Amino acid sequence: MENLKTLLKDFFGRGPIGYEFNYFSLAHILPLMALILLIILLFIFRNKIKHSPYEYNIRITLAAFIIINEMMFVWDQVYLGVASISNDMPLHLCGIGMYVTAFMLLLNSKKIFEVFYFWILCGAVMGLITPAALVLNDYPDFGPMNFRYYQYFIGHSALIIFIFYMIFISKYIITFKSFIKSYIILNIYALFILFINYLIDANYLYLRGAIDGASLLDILPKFPYNIIVLDVLAFIAFLIAYLPWYFINKKKAI
Repeated sequence: MENLKTLLKDFFGRGPIGYEFNYFSLAHILPLMALILLIILLFIFRNKIKHSPYEYNIRITLAAFIIINEMMFVWDQVYLGVASISNDMPLHLCGIGMYVTAFMLLLNSKKIFEVFYFWILCGAVMGLITPAALVLNDYPDFGPMNFRYYQYFIGHSALIIFIFYMIFISKYIITFKSFIKSYIILNIYALFILFINYLIDANYLYLRGAIDGASLLDILPKFPYNIIVLDVLAFIAFLIAYLPWYFINKKKAI
């Protein structure tokens, strides 16, 4: 029993002493490969899912799954004794995405999809390529022997899978209007988050600088000049996410 308690404490705690999570190591690549495999399977079985009498139940299950996964993160932060409103509210792109995409699935909402297609692909993909949240200063990194490792990769991967679910099963498409609308809403949201960051001394959306651990944000200048660069990078990332649809829609129009 004591061994079990120790194992659970380590699993939900900080992780093994001295552990280092290395980018593009096996522990990093395997979740990415699993994500690609799931997207491929989703595409292969898209018609069976779409015409299944349980399709709505599938969406309810997926929505409940992502909310429970995010709530488990909050529980883990409370368990570790580090939960705070300045760090753990769901205000990052992926954090808010966890809850909003749940409503997207429940309502089968095209309006939500059009906005969060860009937010999720740009935010979650960056989070999966450089998962800086798993790399901690002054603490062991989170790895395969730790709950946070699974919660992080499952949550971010699920967001991307949900977007492809709407593309493959609901047959929703992205237009240039979707691109502009999503970008404008992102800027409005960023202004709101700037106010929240100032109010509670937080760094949501990383508008006040990069977090601990190497990430793509490290190349940015210091606050407040980083906001201008972030906005430009967001526009470029959104444009890249839109480009496949430009060619798809152009081909359909012929």
